[in-house]
Amino acid sequence: MTATITYDIYPEDELVLVRVTGELTQDYLLSCAAQIRSDPRRERSYSMVWDIRKIEASSGFEEVRHLVSALAVLPGHSLPKLAVLVDTPRITALGIIFEQISANLHEVKAFSTIAAAGDWLSINLLTYLSDSA
Repeated sequence: MTATITYDIYPEDELVLVRVTGELTQDYLLSCAAQIRSDPRRERSYSMVWDIRKIEASSGFEEVRHLVSALAVLPGHSLPKLAVLVDTPRITALGIIFEQISANLHEVKAFSTIAAAGDWLSINLLTYLSDSA
C-alpha cells in the first residue's frame, strides 16, 4: 500500500492537521512537507499535528536522522509546536527518536492519545480526530 498524506488547515485553532496512511517514503514525505510549508493559508504561528497512526514503517534511526536533516533545510518557515500521534511500539519509538533529533528545530512531542496532544497544544483535537484512528 503506497502512502497517502492529506492535510487540512483550521485557522480558527491555528492548526495544520496532517494525516498519513500506508507505506511512507522519505521523498514523498519531504515533498508533502514542502507543500504544507509553502501553503499560503498556513500562518507562521500555526501548530501542527502529524497523525502517523496508520503508517507502515520499516524505517530505523538512520532514516529518521536523514529525514530531520532534510526537513531542516526545506524552504518555508518551521512551526512553533509539532505533535506527532503514534500508536504501535515501533511507530512510538520512531516518533520519540524524531522528537529527540529534531528538538533544535522546534518544539516536538510524540503522543499516544489525541487528548494528551490536544492538552499540550491547548486545542481540542477531538473536534478533528478520534482515538480509533
